Amino acid sequence: KPFDEIELETPLANALEQYRLTKEVASLRDQLHAQSTFSMLFDDSPRMAEVQQQIERLASADVPVLISGESGTGKELVARALHASSLRRDKPLVKVNCSALPQDLLECELFGFERGAFAGAIQDKPGKFEFASQATMFLDEISAMSLPLQGRLLRVMQEGQFARPG
Repeated sequence: KPFDEIELETPLANALEQYRLTKEVASLRDQLHAQSTFSMLFDDSPRMAEVQQQIERLASADVPVLISGESGTGKELVARALHASSLRRDKPLVKVNCSALPQDLLECELFGFERGAFAGAIQDKPGKFEFASQATMFLDEISAMSLPLQGRLLRVMQEGQFARPG
């Protein structure tokens, strides 16, 4: 169809400007989110600055991270800051308190199960590992897990894959 160049110029310029603004807003939101996450967690102490630097380094790596410390020292806050700074920040942060569930239930919660795996398993149930695929998972109190379950967890961390029971 015959178009007048002036008729196309304005809508195209508007579309390009809208695209640029959308990208800029997304970038600014990411910066604001990262700043607000760190500002609520860190003070001016050298040790906390070191923790912040470690989080910033780890945020771009796609590796499992062990956060250790006494109860009440802020492990979950560090996990949240790490998640918020990571490439997975737009995905959920899946939290599991391993000491809050009995071992059998914890295994089903983490790994899910196949229909018929045990009495009462009438349908497949995905576990937290499947739900957290491509997301971030925070396992709190893993020392409360049984040793065999810790072994399965280690295998998942090393290989990045698992099988549902059944």
